[in-house]
Amino acid sequence: MWKQFANFMELLVNEMHHQLTVKRMIKKYEETGSSMDSKLPVRHCSSRSLDNFAAVSESVAESPGTLLRHHSQQLGIPRSTIK
Repeated sequence: MWKQFANFMELLVNEMHHQLTVKRMIKKYEETGSSMDSKLPVRHCSSRSLDNFAAVSESVAESPGTLLRHHSQQLGIPRSTIK
């Protein structure tokens, strides 16, 4: 008896899962006119611009013994970008 109940519950959960999936797909189509996933926005790495490259090069040329951490702080550029 318990096994039959467990099987029934499993079928019920699977059916509910399918219904939720279908409902989500319908909602997406109604909102966007498509069932395709939307593209994720692309983040452009603005800290690696030519201006920053020139500023870092100049800063390092002026004080080559200064730690990169200090160069990044002075220029307001993330240290990971200067490496």
